[in-house]
Amino acid sequence: MKKSLKAAPALFVPVVVLFLAIADAAPPIRVLPVGDSITQGSGAQGGYRATLYHLLTNAGYNVDMVGTQTTNPTNTLPEIEHEGHSGWRIDQIDSIILSVFEAIEDPDVILVLIGTNDYGLGYDTPNATNRLEALLAKMAVARPYAKIIVANLLERGEPYNSQIEATFNPFVAGICARQRGLGREVYFNDLRSAVPLADMPDNLHPNLTGYMKMATNWFQNITAHFTPEGSTNPPAISRAAAPAGMTNVVVTFSKPVADDAATPANFALDGGAQILGAALSADKRKVTLTTSPLASGVFYTLTVNNISDRTPAQATIAPDSATIFFTYGAAGRGVLNNVPEAENYSLVYSLDIPSNPNFTGGVNYNINLKSNITGFSRVAYYLELQTSNGPLNYVWVSMDAFTTNVNHIGVPTIPSGAFFQQPVTNLNVWSSASNIVVGTNLSGWLEFWPSNYTTTNIADVPNASGTVYDWGDQMTTGTYGSMQVHNPAA
Repeated sequence: MKKSLKAAPALFVPVVVLFLAIADAAPPIRVLPVGDSITQGSGAQGGYRATLYHLLTNAGYNVDMVGTQTTNPTNTLPEIEHEGHSGWRIDQIDSIILSVFEAIEDPDVILVLIGTNDYGLGYDTPNATNRLEALLAKMAVARPYAKIIVANLLERGEPYNSQIEATFNPFVAGICARQRGLGREVYFNDLRSAVPLADMPDNLHPNLTGYMKMATNWFQNITAHFTPEGSTNPPAISRAAAPAGMTNVVVTFSKPVADDAATPANFALDGGAQILGAALSADKRKVTLTTSPLASGVFYTLTVNNISDRTPAQATIAPDSATIFFTYGAAGRGVLNNVPEAENYSLVYSLDIPSNPNFTGGVNYNINLKSNITGFSRVAYYLELQTSNGPLNYVWVSMDAFTTNVNHIGVPTIPSGAFFQQPVTNLNVWSSASNIVVGTNLSGWLEFWPSNYTTTNIADVPNASGTVYDWGDQMTTGTYGSMQVHNPAA
């Protein structure tokens, strides 16, 4: 992220000049470098990132390197964030990329160089290109306005180099073209041709000369898509959200927008809500709207017009661009206070979960009304979490019944006989947590069992990983237990 203002000399005129220069600076271009030890910069402080930063800065760009990693910094690189992980394969980047996106500001450009460790470790190389395409698709869907620039793999020592040239590099350009044919911003970069093996003293990592050549190559690709004021794409709505105060809406745009974007007349809300004011953020990407009080637990539609970008062309947002957001508000104790549809359900089980539960022999519920149940068409679960010094959060899920046996809908234990790994239909999700995707009539996935499990995506569940615990796991022996309901498309 951008660092604070550097100390200025104790003279009045230089301070004024410095202030004016910053006020007129271009909005930040956010660059996310993604990859392995070469992205991290093994063998040279700052790797290619240091030279790339200075090339862009000298060309008038206001560079903001983003990522969750800060390894291998250098004094000449003010922006040290990146997403380079030494020794990592494609699938390992795939397993974290969505959480990375949640942790950082939206990148404008993503530089992808990953896959050489798949070959060095002999990890399912026949499917390496499939893993790469799945990763790129995940990135492009999650951050559709970022330019994703994908490099072929650099030259390295044998026998891996010949394997890469036969089964990976020839297909990368086609993968990018196929993704672009789907309307995704994925572009190929022939990085390999820029850095010869002579610049890699260990036959794998570039030396400083090699990293400088990489930086020049990345620079040419970035500047082909961006001016210091942004890309040629017109602005679009990335998302909107209502903070807990319920009198503001924060609208995030796909790129920096003009100062007059902060005009209340450019925005409209349904449901009778009024736009009372608007303010543009310092990075020129977010407009915070002041509104009349919003209702809690409601989907609102925001319509936007007359928003232009900051380029000389003043590209304008599509007329009547719209997005839908959900208002969470403050949660109170009790399902009936938070979930309107709960009034259509009957309580079966209630349990205050202990800090260290052990349900191997069964569950002693605080309330057990299963004898009152003669039949049911839907099943719902409600969970409240209350920290000692923080707010209460809740989540509710309801779905078409996945069993007719009331004994199987509680906590899965060996005595209960509940073993389920299957899709569920007409899933409704409500929550006070803003990072949970809410909605109705969703397609869900259920994993209930009383045993241990591994990360193997045994059921080939869409969007599930085979290397991290998520919604595509495999039951094994043991007594750990799983009680999970997922929305794989979220």
